[in-house]
This record gives sequence, structure tokens and C-alpha cells, in this order.
Amino acid sequence: ATAGNSGLRIIPALTYVKYMDPQGTVSTITDSTGDLYEANSTYVYRTTPTVSQIDLTNGSISNGQVLDLYKFKVTAPSYTVAGTTYGDINIKQFKIAVSWSDAPTADALELESLKLYKDGVDITSSVTISDEDAGTSAESTSGVTEDASQIVIVWDGDTEDTIQAGGSTTYTIVGTPQGFVASGATDTTNDSVALIFTTDAADVTFGSTTVDFIGYLNTDSTAQIGSIMSLYTSATASTSAEAANLIWSDDSAVAHSASTTAGTGDWTNGYLLQSLTPQAWSD
Repeated sequence: ATAGNSGLRIIPALTYVKYMDPQGTVSTITDSTGDLYEANSTYVYRTTPTVSQIDLTNGSISNGQVLDLYKFKVTAPSYTVAGTTYGDINIKQFKIAVSWSDAPTADALELESLKLYKDGVDITSSVTISDEDAGTSAESTSGVTEDASQIVIVWDGDTEDTIQAGGSTTYTIVGTPQGFVASGATDTTNDSVALIFTTDAADVTFGSTTVDFIGYLNTDSTAQIGSIMSLYTSATASTSAEAANLIWSDDSAVAHSASTTAGTGDWTNGYLLQSLTPQAWSD
């Protein structure tokens, strides 16, 4: 917790085998060009978050009605080394995938006036909620429409959300549906929308067995949309910065910072965390 490097990938490997055949002859197997067998990778962090689903029992949409659309919890572990407690988790950004069903007619489905609640308290003023595809705000009556594939929530400026060691935080996305039509003479099926948090499918590509799988917050000024964050080997804006469904830190850097211009390199994505299940709504 205090002397190691965070974000290292450790791969135990078998490089040498000595064996005896039925006749008693002893032989060895070695591989001068690489390892004979490699175990699965183990990623070492100062702490790691646990993401869990909170089910919403109401799956029915009513246009114009404010609804809790999606809800999940992030828990930070707690452990003590030499009298000091560790385990804080810092969150900078997360994305919620959105899938729509609008058939056979186009009904201009929309989720508008989106807000973020933390443990029941409205913290929308501390974040930016936007459409990933267009980068436009979804906090007003111009919300996310059927063109949107993800809702992105980013803590503003140099701020972040810290989950204290041993604690947990419940995030709730609240919004107002519009344009949903139930099945009838025109639409033969109910319109619906589903929201889900999904982890990242792979770790950041700028890591290796010798380079940590952690990086800096990066705004990628030439290609990034709106306030959406990426990850890279430095905070200097770069088109090589990589998108992430979750950007979190294990607070391992000295004087940890969420600055997007001169922050610390202890941020990573959501690879290997647990994906959740969709919350679907239909008219």
C-alpha cells in the first residue's frame, strides 16, 4: 500500500520443467524464446471498487413523469497498514449505455431533464450529464434521444467524487421520459428503453508487463466531444487518448489530483469490474 507501484500486471509463468520418464531418464524442458506456460494476469492496485446493481421494481413508463431510471452502488474496501487506513476510491466519470425499441413507427423517444442523485441528494450541479454521441447537455428538456447510445456523467473541472474507505455510494439517474407510445392500432409493440452500466472490455493499451496500467485524465482537445474524459499516458491533450466507460482512481499517487491539465497518473478504466444488468422501461 505504501511502497509498491499501482496498476502493475503480474503474470506468474512456468519457464522450466524437470521430469523423469518410466525408464528413469531425467530430462528438462526449457524455452529460450519465452515462457512455457503463463497463468492468468493479476492486476495490482492499492484498492478496487465493487459495483453492484440496485433493482428498480417499476418497469412502466409514463410520459412526463419524473422517474428513477437507473440505480447502482459503488463500494470502497477498507484495510489498515501500520496504523493507516487505506481504500478510498475516486470517481471522475461513468457512462450508462442506452438502448431503444421504437417500432414500427418513429415516436421521437427521449429521456430529458436528467439528474444525478448521490445517496438521495441531488448533485447535478457538480457534474455534467451529456449525450456521448453529440456531447450536448441532457440536463434540460433537450435530453437524450434515440440517436444516443450512452449517457455520460463527468464531475466538473478538477473535482471528483470520493468514496471513503469502508463506505459506499448509491448513484441514481433520474429523468423524464417523453414520446413513448404503448401498443395499439399504429404501434404493434410497446416503445421501450433500457439502461445499463457496462465495464470496459479491455484494459488501457498503453500498459504492459513493465508499464503500469494506469494513466492521466485527458481531454483530447482535437477529437473529444464536450466534457467527456479519456485516459492517456499524460494530461497533454492527445488524439491517442482512450475512451472509458468508467474512470476511477485508487488514490495511489502522491498528492492525488483530478486536474485535467496537471493531474496525477493514477487513473484507470473499468476493466475486470463486474458488469450489471439492464433496467428496462416500456410504455
